[in-house]
Amino acid sequence: MWLKEGFASFMEYMFVGANYPEFKIWLHFVNDEVAEGFALDALKSSHPIEVEIDNPNELDEIYDSITYAKSNSVNRMLCNYLGEDVFQKGLRIYLNRFKYGNAVTEDLWNAHSEASGQVSNIWLAQF
Repeated sequence: MWLKEGFASFMEYMFVGANYPEFKIWLHFVNDEVAEGFALDALKSSHPIEVEIDNPNELDEIYDSITYAKSNSVNRMLCNYLGEDVFQKGLRIYLNRFKYGNAVTEDLWNAHSEASGQVSNIWLAQF
């Protein structure tokens, strides 16, 4: 779930950052997403962004601000670590490979590893 929701939200920032640099969207990102993610993650009710669910009724329990804020932060860190060009190349590989099917987080890590030539899924699994 975090893949879908996290990327949709993160791409909003990417679009504004690329097309309207005068908005300084990445400064807002720190205040709006990173700070919120830290605050929410400090709560006892926090949860990982990747959660296994057993039935569809459990979706409501993990479809929250924590998922968005933490997912955005992970995507931003990954983009900064790999570089924007490699990050986007990894996304293209991932989207083309799974455009008609389902994917799991490891599939994204593998696509970024392929794009970068690095084994990025080792440290990314910690998220």
